[in-house]
Amino acid sequence: MTSKLPKMEPGEVAITVNVAVPNALFKRPQIQASISIPENAVTASVLDATVLDNVREVLEQQTGFDVKVSLIEPAA
Repeated sequence: MTSKLPKMEPGEVAITVNVAVPNALFKRPQIQASISIPENAVTASVLDATVLDNVREVLEQQTGFDVKVSLIEPAA
């Protein structure tokens, strides 16, 4: 785990992970922990107008172009 974005291949995305760990895992002699994420725990992406505005603003600053950003839901 890291606090910075990792180097990623094209098409890969970083995810935010919240981990709740009991204090007992940090006491000796405990040296092992397992993390399992069930498929039904995956939630929909959270994109709101603020995120889209930030993306547009950064693209405009970096390219010098007027940019329109819109969210298109994938076909089911």
